[in-house]
Amino acid sequence: MTKYTFLSLILVLFLNQSCKEEIDPSTDGKTTAVVYGLLDQNDTIHYIKINRAFYGGGDALSIAQIADSSYFNSVKGTVKEYDGSTLKRTWELRDTLVTNKESGAFFGPEQVMYYFKTNKNESLIADGFTEYHLEVVVDEGLSSESTITGKTKLITGFSIKDPKTQQDAGGFKFAETSGFRNTDVRLNVGTSSAVECKLLIEFEEFQGSSLKNTKSFEWTLGTVNEDGLSTGIAELTAYGNTFYDLIKSNCSNDNSITKRILKSITIIATAADEDFQKYITVNKPTSSLTQNKPTFTNLTITNDNRIVGIFASRNTQSNVYLKWKYNGGSSYVRCIDLNSTKELCLGTITGTYLFCSDLTAFDAGESFYCD
Repeated sequence: MTKYTFLSLILVLFLNQSCKEEIDPSTDGKTTAVVYGLLDQNDTIHYIKINRAFYGGGDALSIAQIADSSYFNSVKGTVKEYDGSTLKRTWELRDTLVTNKESGAFFGPEQVMYYFKTNKNESLIADGFTEYHLEVVVDEGLSSESTITGKTKLITGFSIKDPKTQQDAGGFKFAETSGFRNTDVRLNVGTSSAVECKLLIEFEEFQGSSLKNTKSFEWTLGTVNEDGLSTGIAELTAYGNTFYDLIKSNCSNDNSITKRILKSITIIATAADEDFQKYITVNKPTSSLTQNKPTFTNLTITNDNRIVGIFASRNTQSNVYLKWKYNGGSSYVRCIDLNSTKELCLGTITGTYLFCSDLTAFDAGESFYCD
């Protein structure tokens, strides 16, 4: 038996980590189908990867570079929405050519993907009852014809709890009057089995009064798995000193910059359902010398063929904290509070990087107010 390793080419996994799953194409004439699909009620385009593990005599790397070496002769698929036993809606999968495949041994940069569309007024339903069924027929009319099936419900009750975008003074607090301070991000986990949280931080660089660059970077706070979700709340910490270190490391090395202004912080939180969490856990790298790993899939295939992959759900939520936002009356929220702004502009880590505040209503009397 010849063993190849299939690297998932398009599935952006939960922790932005690539996933390796071992596939054993053999000479017994059986097909190994590879299917990846993750549904999110916040998406309007839902992609599903459907291909086969290639097999052929000769040089495997050469075969992998052939455009259709991992494609079926035909693919016909649907996603059906069920409320109990009642069929509510049906979508036919359509094919498209995407061009963002990462470089590697497999043919690229183009690859065939399958998708269906919803709109914001008629999105997928996350109510704990509605279920989505995937059915795909591959190689129709050939001896290798198979039907692939899978089903999933969507995640419910997942949301960002703290910090709130409505609270006064500041969404994030990274400094005290003296020293650093940490901000806890709390997530309502709902029916999820694992959650990940990261921050997207943006700031602007100016030459005089002209904007020259908008800089952004992601800060991954971490992941909480099943054992940490029993209370219904996942808590991850954004450390104050780390915030300023990351800001510093992302500033341009450009002597023409005359000032920098923090623009926004966005919380991006992603949840995985139970099947997706199991799949991630099974496919994590192992330190075992034997390299023997279990496998997991919630998909089935007919004709005694093989199937690997997942059809499951995830949900992504985001909150944007602008440099300041007026909420009516005397209520407002700013991206970071006054002490944190002062530390950004005058502190030990970023104090020499020309940060200032242009919040006229709040900081006009401060020494770090932008001229």
